[in-house]
Parts: sequence; C-alpha cells; structure tokens
Amino acid sequence: MPKSAVSPPARKYRPKTIAGIEIPAQLVLPLESELTGRLSWLVHLRWGAALLVTLSGLWCTWYDVGIPGREVTAVGVTIALYNLLILLTLQRYLRNHILNANLQIGLDWLALLVLMHLTGGMHSPVLMFFIFHVLIAAILMPGRGCYWHSLIATVAIGMVGLLELVGVIPHIRPIWANLPPPGSHQLLVLVGFFGLSVFLCAFFASTISHHLRRLEQEQIDLQEKFAEAIQRLDAANQGLIAIDSQKSRYTHTVTHQLRGPLSAVHALLRVLVDGYEGEMNAKAMDIVKRVEARTVQLLDTVRDLLDFAGLDFEPREEQGEQVKLISVVSNLLEKYVPSADLRRIALDASIPDDLVILATEHDIELALDNLMGNAIKYSHSGGSVEVRGWQAEGQVHLSVRDHGIGISPEAQKQLFTEFYRAPNAKEHEPYGTGLGLVIVKRSVQRWGGSVSVQSIEGEGATFTLHFPQPQAPCT
Repeated sequence: MPKSAVSPPARKYRPKTIAGIEIPAQLVLPLESELTGRLSWLVHLRWGAALLVTLSGLWCTWYDVGIPGREVTAVGVTIALYNLLILLTLQRYLRNHILNANLQIGLDWLALLVLMHLTGGMHSPVLMFFIFHVLIAAILMPGRGCYWHSLIATVAIGMVGLLELVGVIPHIRPIWANLPPPGSHQLLVLVGFFGLSVFLCAFFASTISHHLRRLEQEQIDLQEKFAEAIQRLDAANQGLIAIDSQKSRYTHTVTHQLRGPLSAVHALLRVLVDGYEGEMNAKAMDIVKRVEARTVQLLDTVRDLLDFAGLDFEPREEQGEQVKLISVVSNLLEKYVPSADLRRIALDASIPDDLVILATEHDIELALDNLMGNAIKYSHSGGSVEVRGWQAEGQVHLSVRDHGIGISPEAQKQLFTEFYRAPNAKEHEPYGTGLGLVIVKRSVQRWGGSVSVQSIEGEGATFTLHFPQPQAPCT
C-alpha cells in the first residue's frame, strides 16, 4: 500500500549571509523539493488505495471469485482509519521523521500482509507493493535503513507462506490463481527470489539516492565557496576604490600646488620675452622662448591633471542648472580665435539661442574646451572647425567637427582610454597628456550624457556630445 507523505530528514547547514547572498540553515534544492511534493501526493494516494481496496472487497462479495470480500472490505476501511489517525495525530505530534516513516511503512505492511493472505498468499499480486515500499524506504532512510526494511519484508512474507504451508492459517485460492500453497522447497525458492529482488532494488535505489545527496552537498559547498569568493572580491574592490580615491586626492593636491609656482615662472618669462626688462641678444632670447614654451606645456599638463582628478575628487552638484550652449560656445570661440588665426583655421558655430542642457557651465565648458582645442591642434593650416547644436529624439546634440588628420578605426577603439594617444596624433603633435578625451567623456557622463566619434583617417573627425533634453525651457 502506498505510504503517506513524510518529509526527508532535516539536513543541517551553517546559516550564512555573505556579500548579500544568504545561505539558509536548511537548503531545499530542486531534488528535495520534488521528492517532498511526490510524498505529499502519496498521502492522497493512500485515500484512493483505501477506496479501491474497499470497492474490490464489495465486488468480491457480490461475485464469487474465491476471495472473502467482507475481509478485504474491512482491510480497506482499516487503511482509511489509520490514514486518518496519521493525519490527525502522528504527523502533528511525532517530529522524528525517521520514526514517523518507519511507523507508517509498518502499518502499510501489516495491511499488505493481510491482503496478501486474502488474495492468494505467495501467488498474490499484492507482493509487488512490498517492492514499492522498499524503494520509498531507500529514498527516505539514511544509511542501511532500507536494507532492514528489505529483510523485514522478506521474513514477513516467508512467515505468511510458512503459516499457510503448515495449516496454521488457511490458504485462499482465488479463481486467477487456483493453486495449492507452495511446498517447502518451492516456498524457499519463492522467498529467496523475492528477497533477492527487494535487496537489489534497495541497493540500486539507495546508491542513486546517496549519489544525488552527495551531489546536493557538493552544490551547497560550491555555493558557500562562491559566496566567500564574492566576499573577497567585494573587499578587494572596496580596497581598490579607496586606493583610487586616495590617488585622485593626491594628484589633485600635488598638481594644485604645482600650478601656482609654474604660473609665476611663466609670467616672469613673458616679461623677458616681451622685452620689459630690456633687450637680450638673439641667443639668450631663443633660450628664454624655449623655456617659456616648456613652461606652457607643463601648465597644460597640470591643468589636464587637475581637471582629470577633479572629476573624481569633486562631488557633482545634484541639481545642476540649465546651461545655454550658445553662451559657452561663444566664450570658447573668443578664447581660440587668436590661436586659430595663427594657423589660418576658420572657426564657425551654429547654435540655437534657446538650446539648453541640464548640467553645470564648468563641466560643459571643460568638455567643449578639450574638443575645440584638439580640433584646432590636429587641423591642417587653412582648414576649418565647425561647432553645431540641435535637438532630436528627446536629446540635445552638440558636435565639433574638423578636417584634419582624422583617427584610424584601430585608434578609435582606445580613444577614451586614460593617457592614450593615437599614433598619427603623436606624429602631428609630439606633446600631449592623452587625458583630454577622457575628461570629455567623464564630464558629460556626470550629467547622463555620452560622447560618440565619427572619423576617417586623413579626412578629419566629428565628436558629438549627447545629453538628455531638459523638461522645462530655460527662462
């Protein structure tokens, strides 16, 4: 007879919460969950089995098939009664799952032994249900419990056969097995083969169950190791963030301290170059101009480092402000007109007066300053630089286009990497920090923007900034 649902023995694991991942004290994996569901289904199946046995008994009472129908009906009613007793008392008050399972299997086997006797003894088809219960015991019982069940089943069936053989209990002969009880030798053979069958079933079922439980434990161990690895990675990541923050703070502090003395040196050199301290011979003037050029390069480096470190070190203003792009572009055009005129590069801008973005003027000017400075630096003499702004598809776009040396497809892949400079850029202009485009990218990303580039080597490049369109117009 089928057995009622019995939860598998509770397996104890160390409860953990590591890096946000919880390892529960009792982890139910898909295999355990499926077995629990099947055993719950067996509870309901016992009611069906009790009904089937009862109806079979009634049928045997109405039709003469050689089986005592009233006794079979009584067995069916008894199964229903002890199943009700199990649901009301045993599962509620008996918390020892192993003992619970043993008691229920024992009750089922008593019912099976009676049915076996009533339906033909050693010739009864009920024998196969003993094997069914042995398989369930092999799944539920740890260790050698299933083998004890196999031994008990074999001995119990042998006892029923022996009692029928010696005449202690009568042998019932149904119409489908109208045979006398097996003799002693035949009984030994039948019991031997039955015992061998149930032991083999118990062995294979317990082996598979043990293998699955071992795989389950390995999975749990892997989950714990994975969680611990995440914890170590998280700690390492926090350490790297702290180091990077210290680096940015140190860079910001050092470059800020360098800028003052270098600006003073540059101012003094300009006094000499402009002749305010009297005339110098050609050789001395050449030396002073070279020193002044190197000082300008150092100041540019300090400026890039300050801007680069400041994007990490200085907190972003949460609200920002609506920045008129025409105002920012106009200021930068005034700044770059002298250097563009020296190289005979035409500057052109087309920005709608009402085009605004939500950011800070400092960040937008920082991004455009680098783009326009690069466009002039890498343009050929007699070329042009165009700045355009427009709205489209819920975004504000701002592009800076030049007709200079352009960028190769290979270099475009690394263009926004710190300290990277394209090979043709190094040939055209040996000096450069390789931080300008990184500053551009970080400046626009602070305000939900992005930057894209389109370029053909030798034909120029177009850098476009994309920003979310503000909800309200600028007033």
